[in-house]
Amino acid sequence: MDDVLVGFSAFRSTGFPSAAYAFRYGTDPPNAMRAPVTLKAGEGTYVKTFGGSRNRWGDYSAAQVDPLDDRSLWTIQEYAGRPVGAGDGSGRWATWWGRVDPSAPAPAFEPACQVPRVVGLRLGKARARIRSRHCRLGKITRKRTLKAPRGRVLAQSPAPGRHLGSHAKVKLTVGR
Repeated sequence: MDDVLVGFSAFRSTGFPSAAYAFRYGTDPPNAMRAPVTLKAGEGTYVKTFGGSRNRWGDYSAAQVDPLDDRSLWTIQEYAGRPVGAGDGSGRWATWWGRVDPSAPAPAFEPACQVPRVVGLRLGKARARIRSRHCRLGKITRKRTLKAPRGRVLAQSPAPGRHLGSHAKVKLTVGR
C-alpha cells in the first residue's frame, strides 16, 4: 500500500484557517506529496488568547485507516468557525472530517509548485526557473526605474519558498 495522508490546518493571507490534507499514493515519486486539498474552508477570524499573548490552535487533528476496509483513510481537522462577537475570545474552532479512498483510480501525479527566487534575474531566465519548479508565469507588471537594469525582475509574488498547487501563477514586476 504505502499510501500516506497528512492532515493539517491551512493558513493563508487571503483566507481563514481551513481544514486540509495532502495525500501521496504509494506509486507516486519518493519525497513528494500531491497538492493540498481543502476539506472545509475557514468561516472567520480566530482570536482566542486566554489572556495571554498567543492564539491557541491545533489541539484537534487525526488521521486513521478505516477499520472496515483497511484501505480508506479518514481524517478530522480543525478550522476556524464563525466568530461570535469581537476581540479576544470571539474565535470559534470547529472540526471537519473527510474520507479518502486510495482504491479510486489515481489521477496523474502533478508535482506542487515550489516558488523559486527570481528577483534580480532577467525575465527569460526567471520564466525558465519558474517553469522548472512546476509553476506558471502570471501577470507581468513593467516598472520604470533608474536603479535596476532594464528587463530584470524587481519583485515577485508569492514569496520564494512557498509550496502551492501544481502550475500556480507567479506574478512579476520587471524593470523597463
